[in-house]
Amino acid sequence: MIMNEDRLLVDELRTILDEHSAHGATPIDRRAAVGRRIARHRRVRAVGAIAAIVVAAVGVTTAVLVPGSHTVPIVPAASPKSSLPEYADGGRLSFSSTIDTARNATGSLTFTPTSARMSISNECSVGEPDAYLAIQINGVDASLDSCVSGGSSIGSPLGQDQMDWSDLGVVMGRPTTLTFQVGVEKTSGLTTTVTPKLMSGTATIGVYNPVPFDTYPLPSKPSGWSITAPVRMNPGPGMHKIAQVGRFGHVGVSSPTTLTMPGHLEIMFGVNAPGIVHVLLNGVDVAECTSYGWNNGCDAGTLTAGKGKLADLKKGQQVVLTVRTTDVTVHKAVEIGIFGK
Repeated sequence: MIMNEDRLLVDELRTILDEHSAHGATPIDRRAAVGRRIARHRRVRAVGAIAAIVVAAVGVTTAVLVPGSHTVPIVPAASPKSSLPEYADGGRLSFSSTIDTARNATGSLTFTPTSARMSISNECSVGEPDAYLAIQINGVDASLDSCVSGGSSIGSPLGQDQMDWSDLGVVMGRPTTLTFQVGVEKTSGLTTTVTPKLMSGTATIGVYNPVPFDTYPLPSKPSGWSITAPVRMNPGPGMHKIAQVGRFGHVGVSSPTTLTMPGHLEIMFGVNAPGIVHVLLNGVDVAECTSYGWNNGCDAGTLTAGKGKLADLKKGQQVVLTVRTTDVTVHKAVEIGIFGK
């Protein structure tokens, strides 16, 4: 039997834990503008996962001593296993963190990035349809995704070059911290927040580092695949098609196409088979799409004449467009749409 004084200690401890559970963590503030800009760089992911990676969890046994009672060993629950595949988005899983969302609504992962072509993926499977997963990178809001009960979502790169990652406070060779939180989405004006909430399920984030194309385990061609599958291209507002190249594939360079440079350019790729595709303007490589699966596509985002990769090109200038492919496994699998405004 526990003495009265000991009982008071236990009751006080229980009260503290109840208050902590009731209040939870501070809601995350989402900066919609940052999220929308980053989303433009997202690449459509390959269909199908190759293999699940298993993260071994080692439990640590502790003991709680209660005066007047026997030593009671307490073994914490094993950390949930990651359900992310070993390979995705052209990379191999290097780091991951998984939380049991019934016990913790927030998790974190600190790692040292070594490649600007890394990607960050997430998987969220909980028992409530209105749950959302919010991710911050070095304290900057990066993404907000809906969790689908029983499903998984393999994310795509949040940034394709050093400038995008630096906007999120990422510096190659220096530690970066990812924070992720599961909760209920609330919108007020232009601001969206996630209020943390415990619910049955798991949430995982993972970091993928790129591997050479010829060593990546490409998936088999799916049944029912067709080279004539339609390519869906949905450019940004106000964009109209000014050129189209395709279909072709294998290794090669397309015939040159002359076009008048618009003020803003958007390049969209339809790549129905695994392979690497580059778009060149006046011989300068301005956009790339690497497909690691079947029936994929890429959007290079909006490029502006006189800036960035188009720094040497001016609006109204005549430019020569060519497309170069390497390792595309099927002939006539590539189609390029050029849009401008």
